[in-house]
Amino acid sequence: MKKKLGVLAFVILISVGGMLFSKSFTKEEQLKLSTRSLDNSTTSEVEESKDEPILDDDKKITSEEENKDKLEENKETENEKESVENKKLQSETKVSEPSKESKSDTQSSEIKNNEVKTETKNNTNVNPKEPEKKQEPNVTIVNDITGDVIASGYVNIDGQKVETVTRKILSDSSIEPPVVRSGYFSSIAGLKERSQGKSSGWCYYVNGVKPGIGASDYTLRSGDKLVWKFLLDGISN
Repeated sequence: MKKKLGVLAFVILISVGGMLFSKSFTKEEQLKLSTRSLDNSTTSEVEESKDEPILDDDKKITSEEENKDKLEENKETENEKESVENKKLQSETKVSEPSKESKSDTQSSEIKNNEVKTETKNNTNVNPKEPEKKQEPNVTIVNDITGDVIASGYVNIDGQKVETVTRKILSDSSIEPPVVRSGYFSSIAGLKERSQGKSSGWCYYVNGVKPGIGASDYTLRSGDKLVWKFLLDGISN
């Protein structure tokens, strides 16, 4: 009896173990199959996901390019519009500027005309200046033998000596200085005494009168007329 019971117990254990083993084996296979199916599904999803973004990227790229092209076209059209508007503005400014210049020119011409008119009015109101009277010669040097006038002009003679006035009129006429000895003029303009005879020489006259003193001592007054003459006979004349 004990042996039979032991055998039964053994058989029961073996059957129970086989049942458990078969269950565990089936579970493992199911797990393997499920993991395989999961792997396959994930790989397929991954591949699909890989394929799908590529299409999306292509679409995005094409859309971006189209947008860029549209933006560039819009920019070009805007630039063209701006250039056209700038040209219009420039043309308008060019047209307006001459008008301003013409206005300024007309204003300046009007101002000038007004100034000319005022000047003419002022000139008509102001008495015209009288022409300056030329001073008559009050000093004359002449060669009485030939009648040639050596020098003639006006000199301020008031309070001046005859010698001083004579030197002045000769220098003004660019004639060489006279030769004077102790107030006596022995040569004027290169014409020397006694060159035309023993009695020839220079004599001076004030208002037609021959003074009896030397030329360096006689003082002239305003209104006097001084005349030098080269005479053949300076003693008796």
